[in-house]
Amino acid sequence: MTTSLPRDSTTAPQPLPASPRNRTNIKIAATLLSLLVVIGGALFGGRAWWGHYVARFNSIDKTRESLSWEPSESQPMFTVYANPAYGVSLNLPGQWVRVQSPFKSFCTLIGSPDAGPGRFDVMFWPIFPALATSIDPDANAVRDRYIKLGWTLKSEEWTRVNGRRARVLRFAASVQRRDLDVVMVKKWPVTYALAFTGASTQQNGWQRLRDSLPQSLAIK
Repeated sequence: MTTSLPRDSTTAPQPLPASPRNRTNIKIAATLLSLLVVIGGALFGGRAWWGHYVARFNSIDKTRESLSWEPSESQPMFTVYANPAYGVSLNLPGQWVRVQSPFKSFCTLIGSPDAGPGRFDVMFWPIFPALATSIDPDANAVRDRYIKLGWTLKSEEWTRVNGRRARVLRFAASVQRRDLDVVMVKKWPVTYALAFTGASTQQNGWQRLRDSLPQSLAIK
């Protein structure tokens, strides 16, 4: 005769349900983890983005740049410089040719805006990194640098160049009887500077350059 053992009436222990406090802690931990993932991704992406800019401006890529002249029967000649790698271009009155520069720049040109006998010089260069949102720190630094080189500041003004706000610094060197205009435009994190120098006596040439200023520089 078989006698069956009595069954244990007690049930197996079950896990306790999470308390409201524990559930809240779990939600906080999950939120923090998500934030860490987002921040880590942003830091990685920001580092890659910054590295891209540093590589571009440490050495100016000139493989696709061009310099062309656009004569017209109804309009005076213009010289167009373009560098698609940086989305920048110049549109200058007159005929200009490229010359070597000891400085890091997009281009350095010599020529005449009005076909006159006087020679003007142009240099177009980037200031990088320009981390301030305002153009003022870079413009003030350039102003102070030229003053230390012996130039006298004549005036400062604000204008617009192809829709972008620009600061214009005007200098003179009385001994050499030369003028210098520096136009500065910002597209964060880069400030773009365009400098013209020429004899103070070349009034027609200066007038043509200054009249063309609103369309002289384009940044995409």
